[in-house]
Amino acid sequence: MMKNLLLLVSLLFTVGIASAQLSISIDPPTIHGQGGVDESDIEVHVTVTNTSDVKVDLLWTRHETEKPDAWWTWICDLNACYNFDQSRAPESRTNTLSRGESMEFQVHAKPWGVAGLATINVDLYDASDTSNVLGTVQATFEAGTSSSEDIFETGDIRLFPNPTSDYFRIYKGERIAQVDIYSIVGKRVLSYPTSADGHYDVALLPDGMYLVRLLDRQNAVVKTVRLSKS
Repeated sequence: MMKNLLLLVSLLFTVGIASAQLSISIDPPTIHGQGGVDESDIEVHVTVTNTSDVKVDLLWTRHETEKPDAWWTWICDLNACYNFDQSRAPESRTNTLSRGESMEFQVHAKPWGVAGLATINVDLYDASDTSNVLGTVQATFEAGTSSSEDIFETGDIRLFPNPTSDYFRIYKGERIAQVDIYSIVGKRVLSYPTSADGHYDVALLPDGMYLVRLLDRQNAVVKTVRLSKS
């Protein structure tokens, strides 16, 4: 009787461990870095914390969703900083975090003298199940030049990230003084003066398509850009 009870307890314990849900938190999950085109390293840092009841072994995959061809981007995790051509963590070098433990996770960019912007998504997943993505770091980078020879072209003005779920920034928006956001049927739903940090919040808007009207200091429309909120 006692032997059977011990076997049952052991089985329940094993099943409980096996079915434990792995989870992590990423703070912040989206982050922006900016600098000049001659910067040797524009870097952003996030904190990854194991919020599971058991230890977690993490690997990552880097996706360059948008990037000038000349740029290099790379990752530094708990173990090492990897070369720009390393798009995933080696399976032999898992990032092991005990319950409640945190690590600093870094995304880096080198512009190589080329102005532009980049969006880098890094999926963090369970090393024992590559399909189990536990969280994603979205890093955006902007590199500009203060050269007086730069020519202002409205065609270069862009919103990023786009699509977005919570905010957007304006690339090459130096001459923008006012940001008005309209629904697709032409109703103005938000309006912002130029933000000192370049951050425009749309988190409370319903998902859908919007028109972002960018105005200069004379209240003239410089450009209208479609924004997808998802």
